[in-house]
Amino acid sequence: MRATSLLYSGLAVASAPLLVSGSPAKARAAHVIRDAYAPADEYDYVIVGGGTAGLTVADRLTEDGKTTVLVLEYGQLVNDSAINEVTSGFQAIQPKYMYSIKSVPQKKLGNRTTDVFIGKVVGGGSAINVMMNIRGTAEDYDRWGSFFGPGSSWSWKGMLPYFKKAVTFNPPDAATAASSDIKYDESYWGKTSTIHASWPTFQYPGVKAILDGFKSMAGVKYAPDSGSGETGVYWYPQFSDPKKVTRSYARTGHFDGISRSNYQLAVGIKVGKILLDGTTATGVTYAAVADGANAAVKTVKARREVIMAAGGIHTPQILELSGLGSKKVLDRAKIPVVVELPGVGENFQDHVMLSASFNRKTNPVVDGVLGTDGDSC
Repeated sequence: MRATSLLYSGLAVASAPLLVSGSPAKARAAHVIRDAYAPADEYDYVIVGGGTAGLTVADRLTEDGKTTVLVLEYGQLVNDSAINEVTSGFQAIQPKYMYSIKSVPQKKLGNRTTDVFIGKVVGGGSAINVMMNIRGTAEDYDRWGSFFGPGSSWSWKGMLPYFKKAVTFNPPDAATAASSDIKYDESYWGKTSTIHASWPTFQYPGVKAILDGFKSMAGVKYAPDSGSGETGVYWYPQFSDPKKVTRSYARTGHFDGISRSNYQLAVGIKVGKILLDGTTATGVTYAAVADGANAAVKTVKARREVIMAAGGIHTPQILELSGLGSKKVLDRAKIPVVVELPGVGENFQDHVMLSASFNRKTNPVVDGVLGTDGDSC
């Protein structure tokens, strides 16, 4: 009897939020700066963070060929099969590509701490996630939009056009869709992005059995598509290029293949704080990660805006280091309060991921599919 742990790739029973901004037209690879002290002294825009949001916004802003943008990224620009290949979504989750951050003790988990997964590489979380292409529910976005008043564009209706613009949908081949009973609705997707959602040509037969099991249960809802904003059971595509069969993510969609002198990416950079003239951001301070605690601090100015795209943990951290945040927190850290914003750095919520394990007496799939001698997948 073998014990097998399965990731049900392609079948979901809950939805998790995922947002990738739209893709502008491509011009001509952007300029990479590996010497931390080589960037110019001033740009139109300075973007902190070269992940999903940072690269997308940089791509958009520079498409006119004139607007100058500098993206400052802590991680490196790497070519690694662990990130690029789609044989296993989990293979990219490696310490060298992630920050070592633990959560605060979780009361409902016996005060245990858990890892907080954050990408430390160009592409950010989109480079190390398991490539599951799932949107949040319409209810979540409508609740979000309600914070900004009636008619807010942050609602599901307001966001859906951008979701569609964000990703090009490539439907599964007819044979796979029929054999696995994959349902989808292309009206929830777009066709113009360089970020791809696609399907493998093989689905683990056991997943179809699970789907059939749900169908035998009363009260289980079936969403028409993973992008419909509905909860329930549904198939979902993965972030992969259907032609290259490689990960499709922020780097491949919004950096690789772009050659604009006005789009620059500096890697190995740690941003210290935002420079402020009163309450107006004018630039940032930064240093080389490789130089450690004794690194020389340099300044870069932004003629128009400083854009914070360092993620849910590091963006509020940099804001607080700049004097923007809760007075109680800043006073404790002996940081002068520039603007008191009690919400900064508060109310962070993550989502859980659970796997199911079971014993089986027979091997339903040839060993070559799962791995040598039926290794766990």
